[in-house]
Amino acid sequence: MSDKIAERVVISSLLNGGSKILSSYAFGIQPEFFTTDLNQSCFRCIKNICERDDANKISIEMICSEAKSIGLENILCTKESVEHLKVISSHPFNEDEVGSFCRKIKFWHTVENLDSRLKKGVKKISELKGDESLLDLVSSIEEDIFGYLPDMVSGDDLVDMSSFSLDHIKFIEENPCQSAGIPTGFPKYDQAIGGGFRRGTVNIVGARPKVGKSTFCLNICRNISQRGVPVLYLDTEMKKESQAVKLVSLISKVDQYKIETGQFKEKENLSTSVDEALGKISTLPFTHSNVSGKKPEEILSIIRRWLSSSVGKDSNGHTNDCVVILDYLKTMDTSDLGDLKEYQYLGDVITKMHNFSVKHDIPVLSTVQLNRDGINREDGSVISGSDRILWLCSSMSFLKKKTDEDVAAGDLMSNGDRKMIVVDTRYGSGMDSSSEYINVVSNMDYCEMVEGRYNYEVLDDAGFVSDDDDDDMIDF
Repeated sequence: MSDKIAERVVISSLLNGGSKILSSYAFGIQPEFFTTDLNQSCFRCIKNICERDDANKISIEMICSEAKSIGLENILCTKESVEHLKVISSHPFNEDEVGSFCRKIKFWHTVENLDSRLKKGVKKISELKGDESLLDLVSSIEEDIFGYLPDMVSGDDLVDMSSFSLDHIKFIEENPCQSAGIPTGFPKYDQAIGGGFRRGTVNIVGARPKVGKSTFCLNICRNISQRGVPVLYLDTEMKKESQAVKLVSLISKVDQYKIETGQFKEKENLSTSVDEALGKISTLPFTHSNVSGKKPEEILSIIRRWLSSSVGKDSNGHTNDCVVILDYLKTMDTSDLGDLKEYQYLGDVITKMHNFSVKHDIPVLSTVQLNRDGINREDGSVISGSDRILWLCSSMSFLKKKTDEDVAAGDLMSNGDRKMIVVDTRYGSGMDSSSEYINVVSNMDYCEMVEGRYNYEVLDDAGFVSDDDDDDMIDF
């Protein structure tokens, strides 16, 4: 499993191009990626020379000198080896093709490692006694395989930020976008958390039961998938049949009860709306999975398979745009608790989810259930495992029903019966006080939530706030 021609071309290009070739094309390649002792040793010497002296051309004499200093003279300083290197160095090379040959070397090294990992998996299976956990076995093998691939395309762990920053900003200039993350369809919420769902982040939305966190998630699924971005909805409560009804109701604007009971067929306009909604849904990259009772390892396994089968990678090996939604973060299986408190277990789950999102470069939205204090309090302490969750998540928001006090303070009923409060964010502007929430209009009959105005805007229009006197108002 190798490409001898690719190895010779890369060695030749390094001998003739030195540091420029190494930094531009051969970054991420290690000596062990080559299949012969001679090529491995030669690359090791070249790499050492380039990193130390920034050489533009590597002579045979420099190779031999470096080989003697690191104890490789018996491989590189023999007559046969020197003659071989002379032949290789004399080969002409096209710099435009070096990158493709470097990728071939990486490819075959990856294949060899995957072959080795698969053989280890087969060995584990052959040694089974019958009392092992199948979940642990599958998870171990799966992580070996799927977990290895992102590591291979990431390049070196050490990045020269001076050159990387210039390249990255240039890329941004040449590829402008409207948002730093994937838009959720709720512009004010996106702005408050830092431009939508960013890669490698976990975003938390907390709510009391029956407030509408699942409806909020479903609306985000609709909004994102309609943009052609794949969405995986991990559901701990509702079956796919119930979610299908809610989705059809949301898109068709037909009462979900009439869909559940088939009453929509009694009126032609409702039937037509449902049929049109089904046509739209058939084109959406929206995947649902009920994960009730499943362990965290099983859930991560589901995500891995979905990323592989439905999302894929771009030409550079990066995961394509996608969003994973977990509704909601809770103790999946009480048997897993053991001696752990529930908040400790949830902290462990969010840690695994965060590490997974970073490793695979994907955004995650997870809902959590607030405790009873969450009705009146608006800080992280109303969530189990809050310290760990606050530390790891990129944003934490609360979805709440409005109180009588909210309405009495000047919030007009026409601006909704829910409010979204961003209490903590790593990237966005967030919100500083209870008066700076986003109004949300909900229609639970067909599962729709619509983002309204900021509350201070409503108060201002109602005459409760003066533009001239309020220095604390934030212009979002």
